[in-house]
Amino acid sequence: AWALGAFVVTVAFTRYVSLGSLVGAVVLPLTMLLQARAVTPLAMVAVAIGAFVFWTHRDNIRRLLRGEERRLGNGKAATAGGSA
Repeated sequence: AWALGAFVVTVAFTRYVSLGSLVGAVVLPLTMLLQARAVTPLAMVAVAIGAFVFWTHRDNIRRLLRGEERRLGNGKAATAGGSA
């Protein structure tokens, strides 16, 4: 639930779905580790999935850093000034 919430809040504020996915990929294993208070096999799977999400989003990360990633609801890339 926390990862989904982090995804939704990130997308709502930034309109970047890829950024929301990356934030959710970080929040999911962290919340699992904090709730279990131990490294469990399921938490390790969540860490692996999070790493896979970052690997598959590497082009999106480059575009985000350059300010060229497309925003939700807009076919154009974001400008450096933040407006799309």
